[in-house]
Amino acid sequence: MTVTVAAATPAHVPQLLTRLEEMDQFYGDTTDGSPEARAGQLRQALFGDPPAGYALAALDGDEVVGLASYSFLCPAVGSPAACTSKSCT
Repeated sequence: MTVTVAAATPAHVPQLLTRLEEMDQFYGDTTDGSPEARAGQLRQALFGDPPAGYALAALDGDEVVGLASYSFLCPAVGSPAACTSKSCT
């Protein structure tokens, strides 16, 4: 296995959702909504204008085998305040 890391693209959304659902199951959480609705939410969050967050995909060939997500909002995605206060540095 040779893993490369690249910025996630809209084409990765279905596989990213699979990885996120696996993580939810591991931690005992359930997924809400239809797969299409979840894909739309993830697509909007990562590729909307402006994006709420970003993702890196760990790829083995064309297969997403892992991911990392991040945002520039403080304290977390969904917060109305951008990271401008000293508490976020």
